[in-house]
Amino acid sequence: MRSLNKIRIVIADDIEETRSLLKQVLTLDHEHFEIVGEAGDGQEVIKLCGKLKPDIILMDINMPILNGLEATEQISSMYPMTDVIIMSVQSDAEYLKTAMSAGAKGYILKPINHEEVTDLIQKTFDRNKDIRKLKVNVEKKETKLVSLYSFKGGVGKSVIALNLSVILANKLNKKVLLVDLDLHFGDISLLTNKHMEKTILDFVDDAVDDYENMKGYLHNYCTNLDILFAPLSPEGAEYISKDVIKKIFEMASEQYDYIIVDTGVNFEEHTLFTLDHSDLIFFVSSMEMTSIKNSKLGLGVMKSLNYDDEKVKVIINLGNEKFGVSKKDIEKVFEQPAYAYLLEEIKPIRMSVNRGHALALDHKGKSTKFYKNLLKIAKEL
Repeated sequence: MRSLNKIRIVIADDIEETRSLLKQVLTLDHEHFEIVGEAGDGQEVIKLCGKLKPDIILMDINMPILNGLEATEQISSMYPMTDVIIMSVQSDAEYLKTAMSAGAKGYILKPINHEEVTDLIQKTFDRNKDIRKLKVNVEKKETKLVSLYSFKGGVGKSVIALNLSVILANKLNKKVLLVDLDLHFGDISLLTNKHMEKTILDFVDDAVDDYENMKGYLHNYCTNLDILFAPLSPEGAEYISKDVIKKIFEMASEQYDYIIVDTGVNFEEHTLFTLDHSDLIFFVSSMEMTSIKNSKLGLGVMKSLNYDDEKVKVIINLGNEKFGVSKKDIEKVFEQPAYAYLLEEIKPIRMSVNRGHALALDHKGKSTKFYKNLLKIAKEL
């Protein structure tokens, strides 16, 4: 009989000593965790998954017959309610990206630390539990949550997020909240020339618990548009949990037509929570080869998270076919059509960025193709 209050775990590692050590570590928290099975190769763990329906699989990468990444890819497709946490001795970011692309929901380094592994298991399980429930009030209140994401910096994601928000608010008369959720390196305060405003970190420090109090932490940038800025320094990111983001969305859903989120270039907990609960994700790429390569990986991760093409729309920014790559080439690599193609217009956009003033608020800016294409996107929302 299934233990309703325990997280069911399968350990997959070809080294018996490692499996035994993990069992000992997790047994210390026997009130929360239940080891329901062990596997020594990737093929065996897939069979166990179908039979035992575990909540979490701790998966080593280097296993015989079928390696951990191949097994993870199959499990994420066949058993989406089972989450895989990859265990590896490799700390390189490329390994993390590869694991996430295969469908892993977590990544932990060997040798395994007791506190780290139990904390990661609990967080991973809680996140999937949230997905099983109805969406947070963002959906209930008919507020549309739109996230902008990229798998590489420097593609103009934040510029698009700001100007799309301005168009929705100023041109289409919609009530909009723009949230800068690039918690390490948020640029929205720079793009709006507002460096001394309160940030999401102040919101956390002061334990805000209702929208009336939340308003004191929002900057009214133009008619109908409020902004919640990212922390001023990267260190502030560690204090912004998934629960904080959920609280913000719940408060805002009662007040806005749209919540536009400028996410970070990562798959951290708060980013994954936001992407999970988004009605629409604009995946932004440029036409530069490293961006195309990383975007291909990122779109693979989106598929492993069970996001379909209706939820994830590709925007190609900085479009310019003079340097050997065409829109058709990119669509062939991505294996899906681009939702929008924004031409490279260096001078007006760069001037807008350097002035700290949204192009969509400038009279000359409204005559650019960039503005007109964003207006078309906004109207289709």
